[in-house]
Amino acid sequence: MDGVATVPTVTENIQITAAQRYLVLVAALPTTTKNYGIISSMDPSMFNGDLIPADHNQNVYGYLIYDAAKPLPTPPALGSTAAIDDMTVLPFDQKALLDPVTQPIVTNFNFEFIEGISRGTVNGTTYLPPRTPTLYTAMSAPLGYVLDPAIYDPNSNAVVFNNTVGIANIVINNFDSGAHSFHIHGHAAQVIARGVKGTSSAQVYWDGVTAAPIPMRRDVFNVLPYSYVVIRFRTENPGIWLLNCHIKWHIEAGLAMTLVEDPIQIQQQNLQIPQGNYAACTTQGISTTGNAAGNSNNWLNFTGLNVNPFANPWGALAQTSAPFATLSSKRCWLSRFKFKW
Repeated sequence: MDGVATVPTVTENIQITAAQRYLVLVAALPTTTKNYGIISSMDPSMFNGDLIPADHNQNVYGYLIYDAAKPLPTPPALGSTAAIDDMTVLPFDQKALLDPVTQPIVTNFNFEFIEGISRGTVNGTTYLPPRTPTLYTAMSAPLGYVLDPAIYDPNSNAVVFNNTVGIANIVINNFDSGAHSFHIHGHAAQVIARGVKGTSSAQVYWDGVTAAPIPMRRDVFNVLPYSYVVIRFRTENPGIWLLNCHIKWHIEAGLAMTLVEDPIQIQQQNLQIPQGNYAACTTQGISTTGNAAGNSNNWLNFTGLNVNPFANPWGALAQTSAPFATLSSKRCWLSRFKFKW
């Protein structure tokens, strides 16, 4: 799952959220008496029923051909939507729960109207791109500021890690009515706990204790409505990483945060940025040194920082009956075979 080898597991259905990846083995039959159908079906609960066109087909079909001379089967029906719980699929290496936690983090995400635009927020802040790419800020910051989250942009929801043997524990609380697939870059995280679907009047929270002794690992995980996911990883990969919803227009709507991992070591690595990268920034008027606003004289002066969302309809949740408004499906099922991975 997501590039992590797992204990061999057999199932007939798998549920895939946006950006998740599965590698499966299909055991072929010893006979070629007929051909078989495969169905991939979008999750209808992830659509706004009022906006779905009458001719919209939520199913996609494929075929496993044993004998090209024989007819293709009738497109199969999905049947049961019950899929294996990925939380039960253990990593092949059986790595135990990381412990003890050195940096606990709680993130609450939702959607709010900001400047008349529906925007995603993390802890009440919608992500806005800094005027200086965060990597360049980390590389150019003085030692006295490089660990200060503020210099990486108050609107980037930045969290700084500075412990190469530390263990981060991030609770991701979903206060929205829809499920969201979150992607952590730079890590295959232990998904130690995931809550059941809640409601607007009964938000589901992690109890702070429950955790799988051998957690499954992946980098994309589904956070159910009004519920949570808890991930854990060792902060040993210096870099600038996003933690974001992987629905593309939700990223554009600001549903993201920045993880600044070991910026001191980033500087010590003496990274060689291609000159073409700097040239591209210069051409576009993008700063390559200084804080998020491009200020290197006063690292806490953010004059000129992006503070308001761009007036861009593609960066917000669709509010009209345009075709894009129907593209809110986040999950699909792939069925009709026994998979082993």
